[in-house]
Order: sequence, then structure tokens, then C-alpha cells
Amino acid sequence: RPGDISSDDDNEDFSLFEPLVIDKVSSNGQLLTKWLLAARAKMGGRFPRPNAELFCTEYVQKMKRIQTNNLKAVKYKSERATKNSTKEWGRIKLKQADKVIVSRWLITARESNRDRDDTRGVILRSELDNSLIQMEPI
Repeated sequence: RPGDISSDDDNEDFSLFEPLVIDKVSSNGQLLTKWLLAARAKMGGRFPRPNAELFCTEYVQKMKRIQTNNLKAVKYKSERATKNSTKEWGRIKLKQADKVIVSRWLITARESNRDRDDTRGVILRSELDNSLIQMEPI
């Protein structure tokens, strides 16, 4: 504001902030809307500002370009990943120690799956028994 005394007026190395997007229906959006209306009433003048619509449309176009570029980059990365994953590795020669490690890992994984399934089965059977006890015979 022109009449204020502030040391901020001398600093020209300020950073521009991107507009804040808040859902108007949310409680934060409603609070912000009320605050802005009160601030506009105190400041006076025309609202929305004459250049606000132009600024908003430029900002929306900029966001669409950024989103399109991001989607293109993601698509490119996924295409590269599928091309790399379709390569045939061929036969792999393992040493005896490697075979032991792989077989131990496989056995451990199978045991872990079996134990998990056994535990889940015990819990389900217990719940079924409790449900059957609570039912009245017909």
C-alpha cells in the first residue's frame, strides 16, 4: 500500500508465490472466502480485479501444459520399462553356494506362506465355531 512505512518496499528481491488452490466447499475454503470478503470490504475497490480473469486463464493453461508434460514423461518411462523388461536374460549359471542360498530362500518363503495360511485357517475355524455356538438349532 502506498502510504505504509515499511522496509519491505526497499527490497526488490522478492519471490512470487503460486496461487493457492482450495476447495470452496471445504471448511478451510469457507473460512478463507469469508476472510477475503471482509478484507475486500475494508480495502474497497472493484472485485474481482480487472486482470484477475486473464491471470486465472493463463495459470490454468500453464497447469495444463505442466500436467501434459508430466503425463508424457510418465508414459515415456513406462514404455522404456516395458522394453527393458521384455529382454530375455537367458540361462543363468549359478554356483553351488548360490543354489543353496536360492533354495533356502524358496523353502523359507514357502514355510512362511504355509504358516500364515495355517494361522488364518485357525482363526477362521475359531470364528466359525463361535458363530455356530451362538446359533439356535432349528
